[in-house]
Amino acid sequence: MRILIALVMAATMVGCATRPPEKPRIRASMGDIVLIVDYQVPVDSKAEFERFLMEVLMPAFEEYYPEGEQPVRLWTSTEPPEDGMFLYRFVLDPVNDYYPFDIEAILKGVYREDGPAYAEQFESFVEGGDEAEFQQTQW
Repeated sequence: MRILIALVMAATMVGCATRPPEKPRIRASMGDIVLIVDYQVPVDSKAEFERFLMEVLMPAFEEYYPEGEQPVRLWTSTEPPEDGMFLYRFVLDPVNDYYPFDIEAILKGVYREDGPAYAEQFESFVEGGDEAEFQQTQW
């Protein structure tokens, strides 16, 4: 029994040691454009929206953007909102003209036949979609 445990531990350690390092994600350099898109989600839709993000939208981003070049980050408010709407801030860092940030087009392109229904579902969760572009400074 001890030999079996030792073999399992050794195999686990070798497996962990041989795992390739994660590829670094590209981030904006000085002068690059960063896009911020803000959406509001009602408190009562938060759990369902986050499930949609993890099961539908984020996998679509991973497929749409080339490996290691997925520039989209997502921030959300940390405190319960007084106005009943959670803020979800998508950060496209950096903007890439070859891969524009268009959630509807990404969903339709990745999911083909189901894409329009997923795009409608996304729109049913959110309000807003206010965009702002920023230029990366030397900081």
